Amino acid sequence: MPETWIESTLGDQLREKPRNGYSPKEVASWTGTLALGLACISSTGFSPTQLKNVPSRDRRNLQALLHDGDLLITRANTRNLVGLVGRYRDIGNPCIYPDLMMRLVPAHSVTPDFFEVLLRSATVRRQIQAISQGTSESMAKISGTSIAKVCLLIPPANEQRWITKILDALDSQITFTESRIRKTVTIRLGLAHDLIPVSSDPLLLGDEWELIPLAEVVPSADYGISTALEGDETGTPTLRMNNLSGGRIRLHEVKYSPASVPGHLILRDRDVLFNRTNSIDHVGRTSIWRNEISRPTTFASYLVRLNPNLDRLHPEYLVRWLNQPAIQQRIRRYATPGVHQVNINPTNLRRTLIELPTDLSIQRKINDVLTESERTIDQLRQEASRLQMLKAGLMEDLLTGRVRVSEAEAVLEGLSP
Repeated sequence: MPETWIESTLGDQLREKPRNGYSPKEVASWTGTLALGLACISSTGFSPTQLKNVPSRDRRNLQALLHDGDLLITRANTRNLVGLVGRYRDIGNPCIYPDLMMRLVPAHSVTPDFFEVLLRSATVRRQIQAISQGTSESMAKISGTSIAKVCLLIPPANEQRWITKILDALDSQITFTESRIRKTVTIRLGLAHDLIPVSSDPLLLGDEWELIPLAEVVPSADYGISTALEGDETGTPTLRMNNLSGGRIRLHEVKYSPASVPGHLILRDRDVLFNRTNSIDHVGRTSIWRNEISRPTTFASYLVRLNPNLDRLHPEYLVRWLNQPAIQQRIRRYATPGVHQVNINPTNLRRTLIELPTDLSIQRKINDVLTESERTIDQLRQEASRLQMLKAGLMEDLLTGRVRVSEAEAVLEGLSP
């Protein structure tokens, strides 16, 4: 621990004892007074996402009336969520906090912004989870007495301000990157809508397009294997419905077939897999196989492989077309209900009309444009993930003194404006 830092307890860094809020009965009509719900405090702090109307003339509201900047901590929740903290920000109307939260009033030795960051740190979170009481994981509780014993490391005020500034800068960059992701996703959706027209009138598609039954360009489909699957990796990797997402193959929770697989059911590069059985919201998911697993791989029976005529239809365009929201609605008309799921028979699927560019080069260009957009989204998501990990690591290092402010200032210089 740095020489200028002090070891303390949470209780010693408060001006008054933690106080529970008040939870009057919710009313349906607007009263002008609101109460926070537990969901207003999350791992990222305060957000007014769950507000309730409460009686405005209840005098007991006064003890729980919030002021801008008040620091709140949840005192009851699941063990992973109990003890979350956030600083209340004025919402424009009188607002109280509930009995399942406590208000913390920091001493003058700690700045409120730093105190919030400190109480969110991994070291403090572990202590709070350890002291939480309750036999059920669904509702663990902490008290003002128990959290007062939580151990803290307190740097001088000037270091507190710098630590907060550095972490705020990282937060701003994360927020900026996430905003860019949302904008790029919206642009990509717009591009797909413009590049792949949906129309029941072939005259509206233009001279280079045709509207034909899918069966004309997808002459056959193959059902996957129906063998019981296992976790033993010595078997043949077998893709299931959960491995299809966003037109791509996601390699999480891959299962394996212990039985031998017929050669014609081994996946080939650019094979198109269609999820024929699922809930109504997920049936019809389609992805393309790009040899994501380096050894022979097959697919389960609730998936079908669509076999396009490569002289007329690029597999990549087929996947793009099938994943269009309007096309998903079109093909779900063929869904037949089961007990808990629905099914789209591949024979019925192939009766669907497809909007098809007659020139393969146009199909390829459509895919190239959308692929480039998705590449940008992937890069931004990787950057956001990198910043999140950087913040988590740097936060812990700064709050324990392993990295001093003077060393961390370089982080600010390396961030984009």
